[in-house]
Amino acid sequence: MIPENTAGIDIVSIGHLFPDNNDHHEGYSPFIHWSPEGSFIILRLAKSNDSAPAKSVNHFIIGDVENKTYCSFNPGISDNDSTLLYDIFWIDEGNHLKIWGNHSGPFAGHPFQAISTSDGGKIRAAGSSESASLKDIIYGKGARIISFSPDIQKYVYIDFQESGSDKYDHYLIETVDGSQRYPLFSASLSDPLSYSSPVWIDNETVFYASCQTHSSEPTLYQKRTGTRLLKKNILTGEETILFDGNESAGKDNCLCSFLRSYDAEGRVRQDVSEYNIDRISADRNAEHFLLESYVWDYSESPAVRHIIYAVLDTKTSEMTYFTPINNTDSFSCQWSPSGPQLLVSDGKTLSVISDSGKTVTDVASGNISQEQWFPDGGKIFFIESDRNLCTVNADGTDLRTIAVRGETHRSIFSSGTQAEKIVIVPDPSGSGYRIIYPSALDRDGRMFSGSTDNFGVPDVYNHSGSLFMTDENGTEIRQLTSPVIGRYDSVEDVSPSGSILVIESRVHAENFFDRDIFICDIGDSGFLSGWHKGPVGKTDDETPGFSDDPGISGSSRDNERKTDSGFPEKSPDVPKTIPAFTWLSVIAALFMIIRRRLTDE
Repeated sequence: MIPENTAGIDIVSIGHLFPDNNDHHEGYSPFIHWSPEGSFIILRLAKSNDSAPAKSVNHFIIGDVENKTYCSFNPGISDNDSTLLYDIFWIDEGNHLKIWGNHSGPFAGHPFQAISTSDGGKIRAAGSSESASLKDIIYGKGARIISFSPDIQKYVYIDFQESGSDKYDHYLIETVDGSQRYPLFSASLSDPLSYSSPVWIDNETVFYASCQTHSSEPTLYQKRTGTRLLKKNILTGEETILFDGNESAGKDNCLCSFLRSYDAEGRVRQDVSEYNIDRISADRNAEHFLLESYVWDYSESPAVRHIIYAVLDTKTSEMTYFTPINNTDSFSCQWSPSGPQLLVSDGKTLSVISDSGKTVTDVASGNISQEQWFPDGGKIFFIESDRNLCTVNADGTDLRTIAVRGETHRSIFSSGTQAEKIVIVPDPSGSGYRIIYPSALDRDGRMFSGSTDNFGVPDVYNHSGSLFMTDENGTEIRQLTSPVIGRYDSVEDVSPSGSILVIESRVHAENFFDRDIFICDIGDSGFLSGWHKGPVGKTDDETPGFSDDPGISGSSRDNERKTDSGFPEKSPDVPKTIPAFTWLSVIAALFMIIRRRLTDE
């Protein structure tokens, strides 16, 4: 039975938070991004671009959560140039922003990233210590940021350079204020050595891999051997080899030796030596690294790529290969948020791997999907057979089904999208966790079980997708959004505290498609009221950053919302005030007119 709509949990349109900007978007989904600790937010609004219909004109609002103030962030570019911006993010708490976009001009097609003060008064391209206008950065040359240090004071970036006929990717580290720069390594496209993207161990040390590439092989099947895993102290320049995969180094557990000894199902040749490390991730304390490596199987035609996982213990430099070679698309691996445990699933068996990859505990089996850790690492959530929401302890005990949902994966406009996203957040009461999940409902409000129309294809006009919330034991299930046929609601983002949900509502009807953003406060934190224009953030000289630029004008589809949607019909009518500088401009203009007439007489 579907629970009744929950009273007391507020959901409002994004337009309610910033009433002076209701007409700054039309039919596009704005997204909220929080600063690392949740003290500041950024909202992107967009409207259609008459000169380039495929690109949207972007407008940004920044907000101070504690003081409930917001203002426009004006980077000083035209509407046309704003179409090249992807997004803007807070780097820290109110001081610096990262601007992410695409170059135009001679470097068109290449991404750029820039660092800005909160008021847009000082902007510089990543890799440059000099201030520049955002327009110059867009039409000039800029670097690409890879990752930030744990304290968010430094970042790794790639600077692309050309020297004669050769091309280089220079990996460097730079402080957020641009005052210091440290070299890491350089990779030439013609150099047989290739490198992986570095991973931070701490605020001074990074970890990365290098391997030898046999460039005589075809590009798709390049042989990569002799992998080395290294760490480097960026302050002293000291480089340490943690693992040497060269067989000449006397390592019996190197990747080549392991692959040659693996002969399951005869899929891999005994003399195989083709592999590459595709991704590196660290556990919470950066004491263990998970390596995802690929190997090509030439016994099949065309050749098939398989994946293998390994764990490196940074203290002992020991490498443990804990999984057999498996299909890339059907295997997932996630570090626990609490320590060096891995959650591994092949879609049929859910396992927890610990002890540096040596101990494997199977915790569940079945048709498993959407597995994830609880935030404290004590439990695991997963969906079984597409309908049953289940939890199990990390040691395999207390396996239970906590809820049953309608089959969202059968919706032709939700499968594989955010509409299937499950989020786990702290319970506002301070005890345990809440799980927010979507459930497909039919026209009668019953759970959609996969019945189809139109020759076996699910009919999106005959069911809806609503959001539900349950405690981790399934004893209290509440419905967050009301069902509306043809509409699917999904959680796009969650505040760092877990109390604020950003919900996207997508409406499908005949000859009509629209989407909008709503905010839900499950913790009754007061986030949804009291916002007003005012200063936000600080510049480097501690001057409050504030822009009162009116932004993008245009119509909104907010007012076209149906009253039975379960959401507010439209944003409240809030009188708009004329800023003080506008009154001064009017008075000055009148004074000049009167003076000119007196002079003429």
